[in-house]
Amino acid sequence: MNKFIVVSYYTKGTGYQKEAAKLEASLMKYGIPYYIATIPNLGSWLKNTHFKGVFMKNILEKFFDVDIVWTDADSVFHSYPKLFDIIDCDIALHFRNWRPRPGELLIGTIYHRNNEKIRTLINNWIRFNKKNQMRRAQLNFESVFKQNKKNLDVFKLPIEYCCIFDDEKRSQIRPTVEHFQASRKYKNTVNR
Repeated sequence: MNKFIVVSYYTKGTGYQKEAAKLEASLMKYGIPYYIATIPNLGSWLKNTHFKGVFMKNILEKFFDVDIVWTDADSVFHSYPKLFDIIDCDIALHFRNWRPRPGELLIGTIYHRNNEKIRTLINNWIRFNKKNQMRRAQLNFESVFKQNKKNLDVFKLPIEYCCIFDDEKRSQIRPTVEHFQASRKYKNTVNR
């Protein structure tokens, strides 16, 4: 039995569907267990990204016997993510060190231990998103994470597991998971 499953979703009828097909092909290539869902367009890019909390809550219940790795639909796996088989923590995420925001918490790839502490974190994120509907989901998650991190065993993922394709360090590493920032192209096309 696998220790983890990779999960993601994309918005139906948008360019994200093509991105998710690339993700799926990469997961299949390396024999990585996965679940990719299609969601209806909720009316805006912001609402569609806020849905991630609800999606993760449902995923934790659906796949209760394995740990969960979220990755954005516009990511691609370049190799099998061995780290997810061996890390022992509640949550693993990447903190990007760059000039505009040193230590920026990225939510493109996140490992979640399927336990009560993570369910509490996700429930808190859902509530925070509802109260802060005009803020990006990433900033909301960062706020909730900071409030809850003292209760969590945190592992800092290396850049190889959440590498943005045009990051200044991209040419110096071999990414395991690379993110292509499709929101730069599609963000405004999903608004109704």
